[in-house]
Amino acid sequence: MDLLATHAARQPDHPAIIDDDTVLSWQAFFERRNRLAHGLVHLGLKPGDHAIAYAPNSADVLLAGAAVRAVSAVAVPMNHRLTADEAAYIHSDAVLAFAGDTFLPVVEAVRARVPRVRHWLLFGPERRPWASHLEDLVAAGRPDPVEVDVGESLGGSMIYTAGTTGKPKGALRRALDPTSVIPALTALDVASRSPARVMSTRPALFLTRTSTNFTSRAIDRRLIATRCQHKLKF
Repeated sequence: MDLLATHAARQPDHPAIIDDDTVLSWQAFFERRNRLAHGLVHLGLKPGDHAIAYAPNSADVLLAGAAVRAVSAVAVPMNHRLTADEAAYIHSDAVLAFAGDTFLPVVEAVRARVPRVRHWLLFGPERRPWASHLEDLVAAGRPDPVEVDVGESLGGSMIYTAGTTGKPKGALRRALDPTSVIPALTALDVASRSPARVMSTRPALFLTRTSTNFTSRAIDRRLIATRCQHKLKF
C-alpha cells in the first residue's frame, strides 16, 4: 500500500510537510518523491540497496527517505554525532548517500575510504564536482510512480546503534503494512479526523523512518520538520 499515493488522490491540496516557510501538499510531495525515485533508479539504485541520508531535519530528508523506499531500497539515516571513522564504517554498506551542507566536511574526510558509494547527492546551495544535487534529479524525473516489485510494502530502513561497546550495529526494519497498523491507531483514538499536526522534534537520524514519520502519513497528519543544531566530530 502506497500511503503517499492514497493521500495524494484523496486530499491533494492538503499540507503534508511544513519546513520553515516551505509547505508541501500531499500531491506535491507525492510527485517530488516519484521524480526523485526515477532519478535514483537511473543512477542504478536497486531493491535492497542501502542509501544513507546524512543531513539535518528538512523536507528534503523526508523526500530522500520516501524516494529510497519507493524503489524498495533501504534508507539509512546517519547519526550526526558519529566520528569520521564511524561514519566511514556505516558508509561502507551503502551504494548511494545524501548529504547536507552541514556535514560536507565529514563526507569529504571519508569519501575516499568508501569506494562502494557510487553516487553522492547533495542538499542545499553547496555544490561539489564529485556529487550530483537532489534538485537536479527531481527536475529530470517523471511524476508517475516507479514500477518496481516492492512485495507487501515500500522498502525499509536500517538504524545504527551508537557503537558504545564496539562498532555501530545496523538494525534492519522493513516498512510496516499500513493496513495492519491503522486499525490499531484507530482503536487508540489516534487516527481521528481532526486537523491536529504531528511535530517531530527528534534528531535527523530518527526523522526519515520511525513511528512519527510513518504514523503521520498513515493517519493524514502534517509533519513539521524541526531544525536542530549539530556539532561535528572528526
